[in-house]
Amino acid sequence: MAFGTRLRWEELRSLAFGGIGAAFAVIGGPTLHHTRMLQFFNSTDKEVLISDDGITTEISLPSNTGLIIDCTANKVRDDGLFVHRETQFWVKQGSAGAPGSGKVTLSVMYADGGT
Repeated sequence: MAFGTRLRWEELRSLAFGGIGAAFAVIGGPTLHHTRMLQFFNSTDKEVLISDDGITTEISLPSNTGLIIDCTANKVRDDGLFVHRETQFWVKQGSAGAPGSGKVTLSVMYADGGT
């Protein structure tokens, strides 16, 4: 039994407060791999809303909070739940209006190698 699977990170994605408004704006590029873990962090001074299609709001992130989504907790093999590669994430302002400072970041983690 081999355990050579490594956790890898894609390049950090971010969007500064000036790019966050009433319409959804992209956070970096689409994912390049089937994603095992996502980490969102909102360091702005306002709530932001997250989408994976640029239309539907799926996640609300209050000011200065983060969220980790671990799709494949306790999985070793390449089965289970993943975020599909080429998924694009979007952000827009929440009900309190546009932020005046900070940024929203997204870290994407995926598995490489192993069985």
